[in-house]
Amino acid sequence: MDLNQTISRYSSKKVNIKEKVLLIKLSQTFRYNMSPRDLYEYTRGIWVISEKRRKQVKYVFAVYDGVIQETYKVLNWYKAGETFSVRKHKKEWDENQR
Repeated sequence: MDLNQTISRYSSKKVNIKEKVLLIKLSQTFRYNMSPRDLYEYTRGIWVISEKRRKQVKYVFAVYDGVIQETYKVLNWYKAGETFSVRKHKKEWDENQR
């Protein structure tokens, strides 16, 4: 953990969020000092979310250990495998879930 992360972890405060958001808990994939790109890749992931919910969400939060690590404004949604990713494609991910 770098200094900024230590400060964030121990000085975080509760917030009242009124916007429509989606929290992505990175319990197994988060690591301190991961690059911004890796954090984004693991947050955007391959998630099953209903069309109704997708239309409501304005922001996505990457959360680890109860602390928001990053906030992303949703500009568009894409089906898994339709955009470049350094992670697995949806087909590989589906096979690993069996």
